[in-house]
Amino acid sequence: MISKGYKAEGLHGDITQAKRLEVLKKFKNDQINILVATDVAARGLDISGVSHVYNFDIPQDTESYTHRIGRTGRAGKEGIAVTFVNPIEMDYIRQIEDANGRKMSALRPPHRKEVLQHVKMTSKKS
Repeated sequence: MISKGYKAEGLHGDITQAKRLEVLKKFKNDQINILVATDVAARGLDISGVSHVYNFDIPQDTESYTHRIGRTGRAGKEGIAVTFVNPIEMDYIRQIEDANGRKMSALRPPHRKEVLQHVKMTSKKS
């Protein structure tokens, strides 16, 4: 992401507490606007201003899912959570839906042609 010009940093368990605090400060001060994080960011951190959470792997329990998506849409603001799943993981989705009393919307992944067209369009803007 950084090599493509995005202001991004990582937050994970392999960095020191001091580095985690530095990354969070940069995020809160808008020095970075993409925070790529492991579950280290799911609990115990009050991170405001998060508009989207992307789960690249689905948590194995509903509590972890709730903590992950709880980073977005705070203080009365709307937020979007996207979770990538494969058909084998649909039982986890149903468990999460049952626990939260809400159905999730399925999104169709873009076709290869759509992705290539988008890349071509954004490349022309640069």
